[in-house]
Amino acid sequence: VEMYNDSLVLETTIFAKYAIHHMKPDEIWMATDSVVVHNLVKGQSLYTDTLYWDIERKEIYTDSYVKVVTPDMIMPGEHGMRSDEQFRDYEFRTVRNSELFYDNNKFKNSDTTSTAPQEQ
Repeated sequence: VEMYNDSLVLETTIFAKYAIHHMKPDEIWMATDSVVVHNLVKGQSLYTDTLYWDIERKEIYTDSYVKVVTPDMIMPGEHGMRSDEQFRDYEFRTVRNSELFYDNNKFKNSDTTSTAPQEQ
């Protein structure tokens, strides 16, 4: 699936090995097996085994394990997530062990010897 923003720029892609379209009672696509969602504008990706796309509500969601990768961090979500269909804004049901990747040059401070903030 390819989704374009209002300026007709390709913003989001959804890939999966298998998908099925349920038309009634709601218009929902179910994608399974190696699902990957890329928001090309924000530079973030979502990885999961099962993803639902509710066309009427314009949202994607899953109850499965997810991993979101952004330029700054990797965030696993053990019990799924929900997002707008463009994968711009999302929320996890739970988060576990987020791994943050820092550009050490951004965090240099002449008063300390540490070049990156401590993980929480």
